[in-house]
Amino acid sequence: MPDARIAYNTALYDETVGFYTDILELPAVKSFDHESRGTLFRLNDNTVIEVFAAGRGQPPISPLPNNSFQIMLEVEDIDSAYLELKAKGADLKGSPIQKPWMRQLIVRDPNGVEVWLFTYPD
Repeated sequence: MPDARIAYNTALYDETVGFYTDILELPAVKSFDHESRGTLFRLNDNTVIEVFAAGRGQPPISPLPNNSFQIMLEVEDIDSAYLELKAKGADLKGSPIQKPWMRQLIVRDPNGVEVWLFTYPD
């Protein structure tokens, strides 16, 4: 199957890269800084999040409307993830919530993009 990619531009490039690197601990598989800046984070064999800096001194090419999209990541233990994120000072939207189909937790990146972490019930 071909790669699936989630990509967006941000005026908060350094903060956003720090969030995905330090808070969510995703591996950065490629970074570049020449005509533009960008970092690619590998989620699994076929999925990448791409974060691009808006042109230097320019606003994002396509500003992100609040709640325009979410990134959803499955984790092994939602309660452990919650405690780790809370200890790191992440922007958490409450605590884990139990739904009939999953247990979920929402954390916001520096742009306000909601990253939904979830675990399926056993």
